[in-house]
Amino acid sequence: MNGILTRDGVKKIVIKAVGIDLDVVSSKNETNIFEYDDLPSDCEIVENVKGDTWIIEVKKEENSFLKKFFGFSGGVYGDATLKISKDIEELSINSVTGDCDCNGITLKKFDIKTVSGDTDINNSSIDVINFSSTSGDLDISKTPCKVIDFKNVSGDLSVDYLIEDFEKVYVKNVSGDCDLVIAGNEKVYVNKKTASGDIYLKGIDVEFNQKRENRIIDFISVSGDLNIELKRIENVEKINKENNKVNENLKDSSNLKEENMVLTIEEKKILELLLTEKITRSFAIELLESIGYTEENAVKFLDEMLGGGNK
Repeated sequence: MNGILTRDGVKKIVIKAVGIDLDVVSSKNETNIFEYDDLPSDCEIVENVKGDTWIIEVKKEENSFLKKFFGFSGGVYGDATLKISKDIEELSINSVTGDCDCNGITLKKFDIKTVSGDTDINNSSIDVINFSSTSGDLDISKTPCKVIDFKNVSGDLSVDYLIEDFEKVYVKNVSGDCDLVIAGNEKVYVNKKTASGDIYLKGIDVEFNQKRENRIIDFISVSGDLNIELKRIENVEKINKENNKVNENLKDSSNLKEENMVLTIEEKKILELLLTEKITRSFAIELLESIGYTEENAVKFLDEMLGGGNK
């Protein structure tokens, strides 16, 4: 079963599903889109809006075989893509075994509850991340964060990176390991309670068991290890300069339409490479297809941004 749901005018989205593998990306317009593929025919999708919250629940039909004869519904397994507009401030995902892959999104708050599903967050900007699981892993890459709350039994946490003035990371687990990369040369304040887990430091200044308002790590574990590494400020500045250079190149293009300046990191890089003639237009289309565009939409995107003259 395949289909598409759309919704405008909301600020929060809640997804409830048992085994759906979900991709979350930025929408190209103001509409929020939920696309589902290969779902079983005996499932149903229930959606409703409460205030400014769009709620989507994927579940077995009430008259399914399992429900009729055994009294429970069982899980629904398949794939789905959620495309969120720039108006979305909060996202909540409640799953059991499904994995979640997020790329190029911006949120104030992201809540994830899962039993064994893994969550990967890439090339995004999220202020607050709350993650609760039994054995699922949380991997955050190229995504600056302010607050992370991670509760798990055996899953691992990997973060690259926490911004210089991050507020707090709270980790509570039994045996999972935690790897944190932190920007800024100021001290980090660690409060630890662990039976046999070790703490490893690389290039970073740490004080233990001090009360502070920011740059705090609360680490509670039985046997998990905590690794903290410094992301040197000059490297952060270099990244910011590179991003500014991309923006300047885009703004300086006489063909670029000013109203279309809301771009993902990947889109900016592809446009920069094309503008500087480091790649051809046809290769730019292939790259856009690799991040989710159809060929038709990739051509339209380049025409709108740069005009049809680039080869």
